[in-house]
Amino acid sequence: MNKNKIATIKKAKMHITPKYNYLQCSHLYLKLLSKQITFYENQINHLKEHKPFFFQKRKLQKHNNKIKEYEDKINVIYDKMGEEIDFIIDSYEE
Repeated sequence: MNKNKIATIKKAKMHITPKYNYLQCSHLYLKLLSKQITFYENQINHLKEHKPFFFQKRKLQKHNNKIKEYEDKINVIYDKMGEEIDFIIDSYEE
């Protein structure tokens, strides 16, 4: 290969690489968020399977608060996913 072709290929790689890296990082971040959602859903399922008896008021209250806490965390993660998807869409439009 001559030097001009090599220089052109290097310029092309430098031009493509940052956008590709951003998209690749976004993809990995979405995977991470998906795994976090799965984790919290598993925690909620575990709590629902091991629910205290109705006469155990304190344990039941703590149990319900924990489920609500996990559901709130899942909602926050969905918001983060929405922001990341908007970022991906904006980067494709450029």
